[in-house]
Amino acid sequence: MTCKACMAGKYSDAGSSYCDDCWAGTYSLTAASVCVGCAPGRFSLTAVSSQCTFCPCGTYSSASATECSSCPAGKFSAAPGGSCSACFAGQFSATGACACADCEAGQFQEVAGEGHCSTCAAGRFSSASAIVCGECPAGKHQQQSASEECVDCEVGKFAMWTQQTSCVHCPPGKYQSDTGYNHCADCAAGQFALEGRTLCTNCTAGQYSTTRSDRCSECTAGSYSSAPGAGVCNACAAGKFSTAGVTACTACAAGYFSVSGATTCAGCLSGRFSVVDGSACTACPSGKFTNAQSASCKDCAGGHYSVAGMVSCHLCEAGRYSSPGSTVCTLCQLNTFSLGGALTCSACELGYHAPGLGFTECSDCPVDSYFKPVDGPNAGACTLCDVGTYADCS
Repeated sequence: MTCKACMAGKYSDAGSSYCDDCWAGTYSLTAASVCVGCAPGRFSLTAVSSQCTFCPCGTYSSASATECSSCPAGKFSAAPGGSCSACFAGQFSATGACACADCEAGQFQEVAGEGHCSTCAAGRFSSASAIVCGECPAGKHQQQSASEECVDCEVGKFAMWTQQTSCVHCPPGKYQSDTGYNHCADCAAGQFALEGRTLCTNCTAGQYSTTRSDRCSECTAGSYSSAPGAGVCNACAAGKFSTAGVTACTACAAGYFSVSGATTCAGCLSGRFSVVDGSACTACPSGKFTNAQSASCKDCAGGHYSVAGMVSCHLCEAGRYSSPGSTVCTLCQLNTFSLGGALTCSACELGYHAPGLGFTECSDCPVDSYFKPVDGPNAGACTLCDVGTYADCS
């Protein structure tokens, strides 16, 4: 009798009269004395196996396995018979995965070996395979979670800080005409802007503003602005005035005057005058006068006089006279006289005389004398009567 070799999948000890079956999880070749356990990554599902089978991708096994187990979430096995490896950060896998998947844009995973990705919060973003979410930079925002990118701030808005979920309107007095900015620009002097404006607006003529203004103000009385966009109002020049909010100053009328920045014109006092646009009143020259608020001076009437700046003309005293526009009164000449306010002096009547200057009346010649005229107007003198004559002699 001869010994026979055990078939594959069976084994026998020395001196055996039969072959035993290899149990599940093991295998044997022909004429085996022992069964060999399946190596890790392989399995045999049933007894009497002549070989072990590779575990498919996405599964694994330990030694002498009768079946393969799925790789847990966060791990994978790519090739048959392999072991499970952890997914990299920025990836994930479900149970039994043959490969890891990248986290989608808008998601992230900062830890290796995870079975899911986390969502980026509002104000953050990510591209695919992200380990962390990026912060939206200043000038951008994102109000949605799970976003791939951030959005530029619109015109008229800004985002000063990072990680913003919304942009805010430019405050009054500022503007932004471009997108994606982290600040708003100041309105220049002469302009203004309300909240959220993309441009500043010029102040109208008659108004002004300082930098960063949300409104324009009227020029105050005594000042003006002639063109739009004024940063300051100009003071009215001397000789002019203005009310509030005007584009030009008004000239003072003749007989009135003003200093620089005046809100009204003042009338010239008596004895002074001014022309249109007058910055000061001028004293009337000698020989002239004027009433208050006058544009010019008038000549003093005959028989009157004045010195510079007088509010009225004075009457010439008796014994003096003056022509119109005189600065002084002149003494009446010999043998003439005048009463007060005389335009001219009157000659003494025949037989009367005024023996000096500035007489207010003529008088008779003394007894035994008579008025003897000589050549020239009003010339003559009282002369004693000749021998043999008397005072009535002519």
